[in-house]
Amino acid sequence: MEKKSGISGFRGKRVLFFKILGLLMALSLLTVLIFGTFINRLVVHNQKERIDELNLNQLQRISSDVELIFDLLAQGMTRSMWSDDFIDLMITPNQHSADLSYRVIKILNDQVNENDLVRKSYLYLPFSDEVYVYSGTYMALDYLGDRDMVKKYLAIREENRDPDAASEWRIILHNRRIFLAADFCLPNFVGAMFYEINRQKLYNIIQAENETFNTTIYVYDEEGRLLFDYMAGGLQPGDFSKKELFLTAESRNSSGTENRSGSYYMTVSGRIGWRYLVRVNPAESVVSWQRILWILLPCILFYIAASLLFSIYITQSVYSPINRLLQITTDPARRARRQGTGAAPEKEKRIPSEVDFLELVWVNSLEQNEQHQELMETISEDILEQMLRSVLLGKGQSAETLSATLASIGRADLTRGYYVVLVWEIFCEENETIALVEQELFQRSLLRILNAEEGQDMVIEAVPMDLLRVAVILRFSSEISAFRMRAETARVEQSVLEKTRTLPYRVMVGRGSTCTGLTDVQQSYFEAAEQIRYQKYQEKIPEGETEEKVPTEEFTYVKLVRHAYTLAEEGQLKESLESCRNVLEEIRRREADPGASWRRLVDDMMEKLISCRIGQEEISTAGVQRCVEEFRKAENDRDAELYLTEFYRTALPLIWESSRKSNNHYVQKAKEYISEHYAEGTLTAQEISAALGITNSYLSSIFTEGTGTGLNAWMNDYRIRQALRYMEETSLNISEIGYKCGFNSAQSFTRVFKKHTGMSPKQYRETHHLGQEEGRQ
Repeated sequence: MEKKSGISGFRGKRVLFFKILGLLMALSLLTVLIFGTFINRLVVHNQKERIDELNLNQLQRISSDVELIFDLLAQGMTRSMWSDDFIDLMITPNQHSADLSYRVIKILNDQVNENDLVRKSYLYLPFSDEVYVYSGTYMALDYLGDRDMVKKYLAIREENRDPDAASEWRIILHNRRIFLAADFCLPNFVGAMFYEINRQKLYNIIQAENETFNTTIYVYDEEGRLLFDYMAGGLQPGDFSKKELFLTAESRNSSGTENRSGSYYMTVSGRIGWRYLVRVNPAESVVSWQRILWILLPCILFYIAASLLFSIYITQSVYSPINRLLQITTDPARRARRQGTGAAPEKEKRIPSEVDFLELVWVNSLEQNEQHQELMETISEDILEQMLRSVLLGKGQSAETLSATLASIGRADLTRGYYVVLVWEIFCEENETIALVEQELFQRSLLRILNAEEGQDMVIEAVPMDLLRVAVILRFSSEISAFRMRAETARVEQSVLEKTRTLPYRVMVGRGSTCTGLTDVQQSYFEAAEQIRYQKYQEKIPEGETEEKVPTEEFTYVKLVRHAYTLAEEGQLKESLESCRNVLEEIRRREADPGASWRRLVDDMMEKLISCRIGQEEISTAGVQRCVEEFRKAENDRDAELYLTEFYRTALPLIWESSRKSNNHYVQKAKEYISEHYAEGTLTAQEISAALGITNSYLSSIFTEGTGTGLNAWMNDYRIRQALRYMEETSLNISEIGYKCGFNSAQSFTRVFKKHTGMSPKQYRETHHLGQEEGRQ
């Protein structure tokens, strides 16, 4: 019992020793495993490199051998056609001499009998459109069984042909049969010979070359079709677009942009385009763990010994003093003895270990994190509401700031997808005043209705803009289609309108266009608010004078082509025209009467041209008006669509040219604004863009495009140029000059000045004054 108690006491005192020893042993084994895997890869690497090179070289040699076989056959065909009999027959094909025909057919027959690779041979005479057959006859091409093959060859004969060559050969694949064709030109095309290749013999030749492979060599044509039925290949034509499946000489020698591994080795014939494939054997890329274990056994023993020694060192030399201090500070009896009181508690408490202290720290940290999370959940809704309101009103916030803020409150999902803004405005009957309390109650009820809406692939965020207006941001998944977004948006509108019918107020709703970034919803918000203003305007039109409303579908088409206008303004004319074509085709497929929708698109485009200040003379010169007239005269939908396509082809460049002029106008206005306000230290890009009435991001992009430099960089350059004038033409001190030029501090002025001139303001003034004195002397 005493011995057992001693062992338990030893274990209790050495708990840390065994913990550290176990941890180090585990780390040692993990290191050995990682190192073993590395050794495995290192050992296999050179072997796999050699195997890859050998297999690819073997496939390349097989490809070269097949090309050589075809080349030798083609040379024999060319020599036959250079014979006197063949030349006489090709030049004067209609003579039908019995002796001459016999000699030609005999040569064709001998070529089949003497060569196992040739199953059939033909001679085609283009002048008479006749074919001489090896089996002992000649006939018109239309009576030949393989006439489709000959016609297929004639259709592609001139493709990539050398005009200076008297004879060239090519491979024709027809009805899963292989034909070798060689033409003859003197210098015009006078004849062609055809061999049908024995596929079984060719297959045996290819597989006979397979000395190093343990599997079948697969051969595919240029279109990815398997050439030999005897091969059980699993690849489909579409699989050849997956580069990761194949290891080729190009991908093996690349700098890392291509995969160095794949399921097949592949070589492509440069002459005939055939693909030769062999499966990769995964067993060649591994080494058995028994071999690795014997290599690493000394390392394992070394790690065990090192772990034992390190555990002893940690427990005895490092941790023992700390453990004694912990016991002194936490053991009441020891504290009493060290203080000299001699008093001891009635019952000693358990001495806390380092684990207890770590647990205490973790619990405290967890409690702090929970308190922080509760606080963030309390204010996150307010933060989100304030941030979205700022974005909708156009108060400058960068995309990075928005992403960081949304991530901090757990709403990072709002940064990805498509966005549509709906604006809801509360009204009562005409001449009825809404009290402030009623306004708040009405707004709360509307917010409750909006927040209750749900949709698939859609997130709804309602933001009160004032007491009578609520903006709703609909975020859709990036995979959803445009028509699905339109349907979901319409469903939300209809649902909210139905729920507010019984309430003591009515609402109007406006919908903005779709945007791709959260920072761009400002434009969608303004469009929705403008729609509400237009609805109010329509309500005030006298009875009987209101116009017929445009169907929702036509509004959708108009929005789609307006996206094309945006592309045209950015100079993407090809993409813009393609987008318009797609809309026209969509209307033709979906609408029973596409003419009405097309006329709506024509009116919208003419409205766009007028708003871009494009004159009638420019429109007529470009041919836009002519296309419109032809469209209106069209007798069928196909002609109308063609005229509309031409209409967009002529109108979109006018939008691009107008956009360029407008951009130059904004750039010039920005420069003028900077020249008038550069002395204000608070001048920012946001202030300039707000003064011009455009967004900050748009101004930055067109300014950089128009000047080749950023807006802030140009502003600093302008301030430095003004500072140089002050320094050269006045005696003001340097600090005063920096203040007058709009710099917020002398340090900022000195830093920017040195960046632009290469010297400090003081050095520049001294150098300039010295130059002036030398000039006067």
